[in-house]
This record gives sequence, structure tokens and C-alpha cells, in this order.
Amino acid sequence: MVYKYSNSIKKIIKSAFWVILISCAFVHIYTLNLYPLPWFDETYMASIAKEFYETGKFTKRIAYHAHEQKEEFIYGPFYFLISSLVFKVFGFGMTQFRSIAFISGILVQISAIVFLKKFVKQKSTILLMSIFFMLDPFYFRCMHEGRMDLTASFLMLSGTILFLSAIPKKHYFYFLISGFLCSFGLLTTPRAGFLLLPLMLFLGFFTIRDLKKNWHYPIIWIAPIILLYSSWIFYAFGDFGNFINFYQEKIGYTRLPGRPFYIPKQQFPLIITTIIIVAISIIKFGKSYFNSLTLISISSILLFYIIVYDQGPYASFIIPFYYLLIFYSGKRIFTKKYEHQSEIHSQALL
Repeated sequence: MVYKYSNSIKKIIKSAFWVILISCAFVHIYTLNLYPLPWFDETYMASIAKEFYETGKFTKRIAYHAHEQKEEFIYGPFYFLISSLVFKVFGFGMTQFRSIAFISGILVQISAIVFLKKFVKQKSTILLMSIFFMLDPFYFRCMHEGRMDLTASFLMLSGTILFLSAIPKKHYFYFLISGFLCSFGLLTTPRAGFLLLPLMLFLGFFTIRDLKKNWHYPIIWIAPIILLYSSWIFYAFGDFGNFINFYQEKIGYTRLPGRPFYIPKQQFPLIITTIIIVAISIIKFGKSYFNSLTLISISSILLFYIIVYDQGPYASFIIPFYYLLIFYSGKRIFTKKYEHQSEIHSQALL
């Protein structure tokens, strides 16, 4: 027998969802240009975006003495292209610039809901995750910062969802669109590249299982990533040698040289809750606990802490995976008999 919410609890959860959704929307819109105060990263990104809109170059007008007055190629063109389109339609301003992160954050939350719905059929559990995600104070702040992280996060997460739909169906179009979305995420910031590694492992296992029938799917998925990012490399750096040399000098942006860990204090309750509930799930369910959602979520979180040198805002990349693990695991723990139907496409992966 499967645990079910009572009708009264369902009504409470549904009512709470709508109240919090409307309240959060009002607070977000009212405070978007008030909180937080503009800081260096924001003004730096806005300067590049404004210059790209006006001149088509990735230069910047601020921090002249701190940075050489050259084009900034450490990121990628996609975020600044989106910014220039926003400026063209709505003009230049703090609200316009921050609206990109705000809308991206909403799309990330919607993508997380879509991801969870592939494994959890109870609407109340999905609504609960939405409520907690909306109320996350760290993510609330990230949605108000003029940075590219949430845009890249949405592109990678939506690409992951399509990727997982493509494998069991062996759907060419899904593989192709997933590849484009992931390449746009990488072209937003190369920091998002760690999220590609779990997908590459899944794709490798999928291909090896039946090499004769599946060999062409990795090509379909990887082709947009290679072609689009190679085009950016030749535009920005001239060749792959210059590209490699450039990022060797920027290796300090990762944890690879042994940079220390930094975890924002606001995330401690979320991290501790995730560790406890995942540990209980592994003890209770063993190997059956692991599927595409848990493996991708856990590996993405671990890879983030191994590779990415987080100075504060970058953890927004992995916040959705914490909530996915908590509410998927919680659903399984409180289920007396596991719903195998929700895992059909996962078993095809594994």
C-alpha cells in the first residue's frame, strides 16, 4: 500500500502553494531593484553586456585599472547576447538586467518540478518541493543578482531532462535539442561544464550496452556542443592552443589547484537534511535507490565541490539537485510499497 496524503492535508498544501507563489511573486517584483545593493560582479557583468549591446564587443568600462581594457572572453557570448536583446527591447537599467536572473531562476524551479514529476506522481509532494524551493533564502538572493549562473543552470537542467527522455525512447530530436541546450549553457559560462560529466557517463554506458545500435546517439548529442563551442574558441582565441593557454592561467577559478571549500551558511540546513535523508534511503533501499535522478543529483553535487571554487553564488548550480534528492527520497521513505512504474525509464538507463 502506498502512503497517501489525506484530503485535508492536500487542501492545506495546495492553498499554501498558491499563497506562497503569489506572495513570493509580489516580493520578488517589488524588491528586484532594491535588494541586494549592486556589487562588483553585477556592475562588471552589466558593463560587458552594455558594451556588447552598443558595440558588439565584450569589453567593459569599469575596473579599468584592475583589469586590462581588453575583451572579456572568460565566460561566453550567450548571456551577453540575451542581455543585449533585453536592453534593446526594454532599455538599460538595474531591473532590466536583473530580470534575466529572475526569469532564469523561475525556469530552473519549473525544470526541477518537471524532473521530479518523472519519478514522483503525487501532486502534493511536488507542490511541497515547489514551496520549499520558492522560500529558499539563498536562491531568492541569487534570483536578484545580475549574474549568468541561473541562466546556465536552466539551460543545463533542461538539457538534462531532454537527455533522460531521449535515452529510453532513442529519440534523435531529443538528443539533438539536449545537445544544443547544453552547449548554450556552456557558452553562458564554462563553469557549468561540470554538469556535463554525469551525462557523458550515462551516455557511455548506454552506448556500450548495444554499440551496433547506439553508436550514433553520442555523436548527435555531442555534435552541437563541439561545433558551437569550437566556433566560440576560434572567434575569441584564434585556435585551441590559445584557448588552453588562456584557461591554464585562469585555473584559479576552479578548485583544482587545491583551493579551500566555501559553503554559505544559509545552505547548512539544506545540506545536512539532504545527507541524512539520502543516507537513510541508501540504508533502507540499497541499490534500488539509485536511478537517473539520484545518480545525476549526487554526482553533480560531488563534482561541484571537487571542481568548482565557490566564492558564494556558484552553489546556485546545485541547489535544485538538493531539493530533488530530499523530496524524491522522502517520497520513497514514506512509501510502504515502491511505485515501480515511476522508474521504468530509469531502469532502461541502468
